Amino acid sequence: MVGSRNSARKGVAAPSQPKTQPESRALLAKEKGNKAFIQSKWLNAAQHYQEAEKLEPTNPIYPSNLSAALFEMGNYTECASAILRCCSHLDFETQAPLASRLSIRLAKALSQSFAAGNSIAIHENTPEIARVEQAGPTEGPDATVWSFWRNIALNPNHPVAVDDARARLLNLPILKQALSASCEYFSISHDDVQSLLENCSMRDGPGNAAGLDSIDLTSLPPTRLSSLAFLLGGVGDARHVFGTLVGIHETSRRMNTKQQDALKVHVTLLDIKEHALARDLVVVFLLSKIMTCIDTVEKLELQATVFYLYTALVMPRYCHRRFCDAAEEIQSKLVETGNKPLPWISLDSRCVPAIQAALRLWTSLPSISTAHHLSQHVYSPSTDENRSFNLADESKWYSEIKAFLPPVELWDRHPEFSAYRQPTAQASKANMKKAATHVKTSWVVNPTLFDDSGERRLVTMDGDTFGIIRQLATFHRRHKVTPFRLLADSPAFGYVAGFFDSVIAALESLRGKVTLEFIHGDLQSELLRMRTYPALRENLKLPVKFTKIWLSNVPDYINGPLGTALFVVPSLQDTNSKTGANHLLSFPAFYGEPKAFSNTYAHLEARDFSSHLGCRVVYMDVLDVTILSPLPLPRPNPELATREVLKTWLIRVFLCTLINGKKNSLGKIITPSTIVTFIHLLIHLHKVGYPGHWLSDFLQNLMSNNLVTDILPYTDALPISLRHDWKKGRPDARLQLEPWIPEMEAIVARILPALPFALTLPKALPAPEDIGLFTAMIHCYGEASVANPVASLLFFNRSKVRVENVADWQSHLLTVLRGEGAGKGMGANICIVLSMDALSWEMVGQISWRMSRARVKRMKTEGWAVAVYETQEHKIVSSTEVAKDWKELNES
Repeated sequence: MVGSRNSARKGVAAPSQPKTQPESRALLAKEKGNKAFIQSKWLNAAQHYQEAEKLEPTNPIYPSNLSAALFEMGNYTECASAILRCCSHLDFETQAPLASRLSIRLAKALSQSFAAGNSIAIHENTPEIARVEQAGPTEGPDATVWSFWRNIALNPNHPVAVDDARARLLNLPILKQALSASCEYFSISHDDVQSLLENCSMRDGPGNAAGLDSIDLTSLPPTRLSSLAFLLGGVGDARHVFGTLVGIHETSRRMNTKQQDALKVHVTLLDIKEHALARDLVVVFLLSKIMTCIDTVEKLELQATVFYLYTALVMPRYCHRRFCDAAEEIQSKLVETGNKPLPWISLDSRCVPAIQAALRLWTSLPSISTAHHLSQHVYSPSTDENRSFNLADESKWYSEIKAFLPPVELWDRHPEFSAYRQPTAQASKANMKKAATHVKTSWVVNPTLFDDSGERRLVTMDGDTFGIIRQLATFHRRHKVTPFRLLADSPAFGYVAGFFDSVIAALESLRGKVTLEFIHGDLQSELLRMRTYPALRENLKLPVKFTKIWLSNVPDYINGPLGTALFVVPSLQDTNSKTGANHLLSFPAFYGEPKAFSNTYAHLEARDFSSHLGCRVVYMDVLDVTILSPLPLPRPNPELATREVLKTWLIRVFLCTLINGKKNSLGKIITPSTIVTFIHLLIHLHKVGYPGHWLSDFLQNLMSNNLVTDILPYTDALPISLRHDWKKGRPDARLQLEPWIPEMEAIVARILPALPFALTLPKALPAPEDIGLFTAMIHCYGEASVANPVASLLFFNRSKVRVENVADWQSHLLTVLRGEGAGKGMGANICIVLSMDALSWEMVGQISWRMSRARVKRMKTEGWAVAVYETQEHKIVSSTEVAKDWKELNES
């Protein structure tokens, strides 16, 4: 700006006569603006320049300076208008240097404004714009700025290109692939049951999150009550869905009539595991049948079926029959209706086939040995806790029999269970053996504990099996919506049946007011899809944004609070809405320094989320709960980080995306981010209010392999302490990004029109149609973190790189990045793709990725190969596949 200001001062002749009062005041305002500009206080500078222009509207200095301040603020539309006002008073012949600089700035402002979806009235200002364009440079690095503008603004097909690019962006894998898609299906969740109306903190006492995310429905106006929407990501066994329904029912009884009439509730159950959703759907379907059942025996069987289905390893055969009948009825209703097994339940269209497949699996399982699975089952009782719930006797029974007691009214079908009431130890011992034999030979393994990952695999039920019983009982006892059941001869059943009695009461009370929606997919992609195509959901009367989103431990897999801020918080309705998460698997790693949680994932302290990510950390304790809330966007310019602070932070995030820290043995710190994640971060920062040219300049430097910094990736054991010294006295140096540029090219080439900022790219950038989808077969070996999203691809030139000689890939990639030691000059012989399109991890697996055809052709000519690289252990975990055997997939 200083150059522009001085040039403007030199380029406009000083008045020969004494200054009038308005002129003097204008000069004073300009000097104040100059001082603010030098201090990077753009808004303050713009206000002073506006004052100067108002005082002396025909002087081109002031709108020129104003345009510079507005440009730095990212207010490109007003910047362009200021330039046009300036040029209307400017002599282009005598002020050619200034006119040239203004021409460059106008082209950049128009391009950034247009890319962001805003523009001044182009057609109304065509003559003025054309005149300023003619004043621009004809050679040098800025000679092409106008051609870029013309290519996008005057291209009638640009809107179509934007739509296509947004669709491609939406379908890009945001995170790394997991080596196995089905290794962490847990049919029974771990959290204590809660209503999303309640405070989600697990702690009592001072300093906790009490009241920070609770919702008092009785204080809400009818307009808010009519649009209540809750989303549970990683919904698991839906315990919080049931708890929320009970909580809403309980609160609704305290509402006035107008509030009760307005009440409408939408609850979205989302999970990446189709088996979890299918199981939840069957449970809800069985509850709906209980609601309408009038036959006492049938109702008792249905209640027992829900009990065993929800909590147990094995179930009586009559319960298994009830389950199969329900599963088949759901299948029939889906065939009839498409996606509505019940009028108040809807399934996302992509969810239907996944749930149907799970139901088919469970109803067609071959004969399974109950005795075998019971022999493998390990029960670890919590004696004191069970005693406090009057579960001690049934716990002793379970230790021997490995089965819960059915309701006493059905004991005539299980005469062997009279052993539970035996008065003498000798008689009990004999009859306990009969009871155990009865269960082993007559009962059936709970089919919903199986998933299908190429083989049918039983999900473990080991541990404190009565934990879920106590959790349901605790919630039911606290809310007291229905009478509390304590059955002497079947206490576990009584507690669970009592809990579901309260759920049924809630469903009956909220009839016509509640809708359940099932979505199968990963949380971040599904929320992004909703926001990208809101009309699709609005047409179906489905919410696009939510009152509260509960994540359980999903942040473990989506880059912690950074992933939450990027992909989840934007889907909250307003600043009163919250997103919460707890029971993170990574928490043991942060015992020594809890505040390192935010630093490890987001490279920020909690207090910096508002300035950097445009959201508020309401509460953050990795040992308890994290609560985030949105802020109005864009943020005011003075509340944003400075350009230098932003750049330093982005460098840290980017470099730690390329090369991850070492695995921590104490906690499950996963580093799933990819370059696609980073692109989404840049897009989000634009919404936060950061100027487009800040973001485009940064990305252009990366893609041009022109990143100069004194920062290096964090390569020690995670987590990243707040005390970590990122620079360690290193001088600035140009990092060698060649191994990662091919993936950046493939991504940006396909989504360029969807970026909200204008990007001037290398001429060699391939066109979208030049990016192909390639596949290779690999043989998997070695131990790896199969359930975590940590798999990437390592390509290498076999004549230059001997992978078997690399003992530590993390250290080797760091030397490549630094261009030192063994890595010097090796950047052109290694390529890393962090976000592959697909990975099947079997004895013989298949990988697929996107890359320019020209690059793949060169790799084949030079004799490259590819292997799966695991970024958590920093090692190759597959065989290598030579380039000549790679195939291109036909996507038509």
